Amino acid sequence: MRRAVEIADLVLKCVTIVAIVVGGVWFIIQRADVENLSLGVTAESVEYRGDLRLLVIHVKPKNIGKVLVEPATFRLVVRKIPLGLPEGKIVELAPIEPMTSFDLLRHDRDGYEMEPNVEYDDVEVVVVPKNIVVHVEAELGFQDGSVVLARTVRAIK
Repeated sequence: MRRAVEIADLVLKCVTIVAIVVGGVWFIIQRADVENLSLGVTAESVEYRGDLRLLVIHVKPKNIGKVLVEPATFRLVVRKIPLGLPEGKIVELAPIEPMTSFDLLRHDRDGYEMEPNVEYDDVEVVVVPKNIVVHVEAELGFQDGSVVLARTVRAIK
């Protein structure tokens, strides 16, 4: 009887190990064709001339997935946040008219391909007045309608 319990215990352990391996392989196979991106955006201002500054924007998409990704859209929007808002007021961005917006794919007529495990750095420069606060938003869009957003706020001195 003791021997049967030992054999059953060994078989149970082997079946558990096989189930874990099979489950892991199945998960990897199922996720191999899924787009997986992260997106970051930073902004800094550089003195230009007089009351004008250069807003230097770094948009950094990173393909953290295992497949080549080709976004359908890649946009950048810069909005000037109104001054003088009361303390505690939530800034609603949708009604604020963009200072500028443009398509980051405009230079890539043949498509923008993002290789797996690669981080990109797209740099855009916009001339803006000093003494304002800007909201910068980058958006990557895909064929299935999903989007990845990154946002930042910067005071221009």
